[in-house]
Amino acid sequence: MGIPCRCLTRTDGVKCTQRKTLPKRPEAYKKQPECPRCGGRRWYVETYRVKTEHTHPAGVCDCGAYKFPHRKFVGRCSKYRFAEDYWHRYFGGGSCEGCNSLNADTPGETPYCEVVQGQENAKYCAAVQEFEVENNLKGV
Repeated sequence: MGIPCRCLTRTDGVKCTQRKTLPKRPEAYKKQPECPRCGGRRWYVETYRVKTEHTHPAGVCDCGAYKFPHRKFVGRCSKYRFAEDYWHRYFGGGSCEGCNSLNADTPGETPYCEVVQGQENAKYCAAVQEFEVENNLKGV
């Protein structure tokens, strides 16, 4: 995992603040990488992001809520998104097999998840409940 950094360059008294993830710490470069926004070569490590991303109890998520890795269940990344991603990955397998939200009763019809369809709350999803128990996340 890379090092989250922010540009320190000032142009006409205005800070650039462009974010970029570098493969190594800025001081390890002989010539620091160029900023895509301003062209500057001064970076600092965002230590709060390093601490937060590695210590958040839910860990890092790569669902479709954001284009980048982010913390689970924060912002647009919700339990509903988690349930939806789980459904699309396993399509009724895994934790879904014994779930009450799995609607696979009618023979000949494609089974579907009531949580993904919006008929049931995500807190009743077996995959979400299992994830919360494994990571001790009740109440997040």
